[in-house]
Amino acid sequence: MANALEPNPTIPLWFVALVTNIGQFVRQIKGDPCAQLNFFIKTLVDSSIM
Repeated sequence: MANALEPNPTIPLWFVALVTNIGQFVRQIKGDPCAQLNFFIKTLVDSSIM
């Protein structure tokens, strides 16, 4: 993971989606932790298949 912080022109879309949605996830998990956690895991699984 040494290159994680270096600029990368081929950043995977799942990583972009993860970073984009992490803020919403943190805010929403307070309201319904179980549902948000399940959605979060589902999103990771779905995006990893792509």
